[in-house]
Amino acid sequence: MSKHLNLLDFNMGYHEKTCLLKQNLSYEFQVGELHLLIGPNGVGKSTLLKSLSQDIAPLAGKVVIHDTELSQLDPRALARTITYLPAQWQAPQHLKVIELMELGRYPHRQGLQKTPPPDMSLDACLKQMGTLHLKYRALQNLSDGERQRVSIARTLYQDPQWLLLDEPTSFLDIPHKLELFIELRNWCKQRQRGALISCHDLEIALRMADVVHLMNDGQFTSGAPEDLILDGTLKQAFQSDAIIFESESLRFMPQLKTCIQIQWQGPAHIATIVNTGLRRLGFDMTLHHCDWKLHYHQESSQPWQVEHLNQPKGCFDDFYQLSKALQIACN
Repeated sequence: MSKHLNLLDFNMGYHEKTCLLKQNLSYEFQVGELHLLIGPNGVGKSTLLKSLSQDIAPLAGKVVIHDTELSQLDPRALARTITYLPAQWQAPQHLKVIELMELGRYPHRQGLQKTPPPDMSLDACLKQMGTLHLKYRALQNLSDGERQRVSIARTLYQDPQWLLLDEPTSFLDIPHKLELFIELRNWCKQRQRGALISCHDLEIALRMADVVHLMNDGQFTSGAPEDLILDGTLKQAFQSDAIIFESESLRFMPQLKTCIQIQWQGPAHIATIVNTGLRRLGFDMTLHHCDWKLHYHQESSQPWQVEHLNQPKGCFDDFYQLSKALQIACN
């Protein structure tokens, strides 16, 4: 039987007059893939996750896995099939990490029978999230990021067919954000499971997701990240007067007013980061001849050198000193 997550003539919301999708949706989320759910604030990403997990009832249609409508499953069977971790899930703070982990096996118990052994051990799930060293710590003594990673480890120990995570990176530093996506993608691929993640950390997530689902203005658009980038869908959804999306670097950048061109005469491999700083100062990097020139010589004691027309060359120890000089020169 198919483990894919199927929506059949589906719609959602909190009242029949406020359906969040303009048209009922039929779609198949495939296992073995990491799915990314994105969209501006307030479009219904969390509502979709709650509806898929049956925390709230869909306003129309069905959610089906294994040819079974999820609304027909008892709570334990549902928990073995699909697990939803909300953005601000609060576990009892008096519990130790190992005790919280053990709760993940509760849906697999059958009466007084012994819980069947999981495919992944408790230690393996904690290790996958980098939290094995916290095994005997109390939750109240963990940082927000540590609690978040432990909570995700518990959902892995629960071993559902589908994992729904709402903003799982909100308390994580950048290395742990990237590690989380790597581990979840491996989990999907190696165990033929599915994960649907709502996330605003697009610069990391777009590099790791197999499929991106964009919710915007009542529409639901799906495709590989590259497809939604190349056809301009992501740019149209997020770009504004203050923000631009650079498809080459997968970065969102401030839409700064630049009025002065400066010719870059330094190594190509640092041009992108240098241009970020120059744009912040009101300059726009070019490779063509112009009045302003910026050199970078790594071997020099003062590697940053700037020239303007016939004025004496300015030399600086670091970019901070250079930026101060450029601001003074432009005022």
